[in-house]
Amino acid sequence: TRRLSMTKAAELAKMGEVITNDQIGGRRNIIINGSQLVAQRATSVADVGGSQGYFCTDRFKSTLSGTAARYTVSQDSDAPTGFSKALKYDVTTADTSIAAAEFHAISYRAEGQDISHFEWGTSDAKKCTFSFYAKATAAQTVVVNFVRATTSGTSRSVSKAFSITTSYQRFTFTLPGDTGGDAQVETNAEGFAIHIGLNMGSNFTSGTLNETWQDFTNANRFVGVGNLASSTDNNFFITGIQLEVGSQATPFEHRSFGEELLLCQRYFQLISGGAVMPNGSTGIEGSVTRQEMRAATSISVTAAMKVEDPSVTTYTQSSASVTISNSDKFAEKFTLQNFSGLNAQRPYFLKNPEDGGGQIELDAEL
Repeated sequence: TRRLSMTKAAELAKMGEVITNDQIGGRRNIIINGSQLVAQRATSVADVGGSQGYFCTDRFKSTLSGTAARYTVSQDSDAPTGFSKALKYDVTTADTSIAAAEFHAISYRAEGQDISHFEWGTSDAKKCTFSFYAKATAAQTVVVNFVRATTSGTSRSVSKAFSITTSYQRFTFTLPGDTGGDAQVETNAEGFAIHIGLNMGSNFTSGTLNETWQDFTNANRFVGVGNLASSTDNNFFITGIQLEVGSQATPFEHRSFGEELLLCQRYFQLISGGAVMPNGSTGIEGSVTRQEMRAATSISVTAAMKVEDPSVTTYTQSSASVTISNSDKFAEKFTLQNFSGLNAQRPYFLKNPEDGGGQIELDAEL
C-alpha cells in the first residue's frame, strides 16, 4: 500500500509539473481585455456599420465592409456568472441580402512578439486553446477565423464554426500547432488576428472551412457562418475571451481593472490633464507624460478642448482641433488651435472632461 501511495504521489506531482510548465504557470491569457472591463472610448455607440474601427470596449474592433446593417455596440452588464461585462451587438438596421464582398467580424489583433512562444512556423509549434462565452437572442452560427502573419509577408489561416444559443455557454477550440508556412512575425507589428465572423458574403464562404492551418484563402475562412443582421430582433453577446498555450481550456484568467487598463493603454490613451504653453493668442503647444505605447501615435480630440490659466479663467476652442508632430512611442508634441485671447506669458492647464471639455486621444492600435 505504501509503495502504491508513493507511486500515486509521484504521478500527481508529475502531473502538476506538466500542467504548470505547459499552461497554468505565469500569465496565461494572451488576450487583453477579454472580460470587456475597459471601455475608454465609449460604453455605447449607435449606428455602427458604415465604417470599421475601434468603437467600444478596448482592443476589440468592428471590422466591416460593404454592409447595409447597422448596430448599437455597447459594454453591457448582461454577462455570464463570474463576469460583470460583455460586448453586445444589437442590430438596429437589418441586412437580409448579403453582397459577395460583405464582411462583418469582431476582430482582435496581437503583436507578433506577444505570441513568439507559440513557435508557429517551426517543428516545435505549440497547440493553443481559444475559448469564449457567448449567447444570442436567436440561434446563430458564428465562425471564428484565426490568421497569423509570417516574416515573408504571407498569411496562414484556420477556422472553427460555433453554434450560439440563447443561453450563455463557454465555447472552446484547440488550434493545432502550425508547423507549416514561414517563420512567425516577432515584432510589435501584427502577428496574429482573431476574427469572430457574424455575417459574410460569398467571397468568404464559397470554399471549404479550413479547420487545420493552410495558406490564406478567403473563400475558406467563414464557410457556414450565419447572418446576425437578418433581423432587428437579433442581439449578440460575448465575453471571457481567452487564448492560451496548451490543449485544455483552463478557467478564465481574471485580471484587475487597473491591470487591464494599463495593458490597453499601450494601444490607446485618453489625455485629460497636464500643463501646456501658448504659442500665440490662439494656439497652445504641449506634450504630456504618458506610458510607452506600441508605436508612434495618431491624435484626435473627443470635443472642443478647455484650458485654464492661473487666475482660473477658462478658454475653450471655438471648434475641436489638434495636430501632432515629433511623435514616437514615447512622446509627442501637439498643437491645439482655435482659442482666442491667450496670454503668451502664462502657463495653461488642460481641463478635466468633467468640466465639459474634450480629451486628447492617442492611438497606436494595430
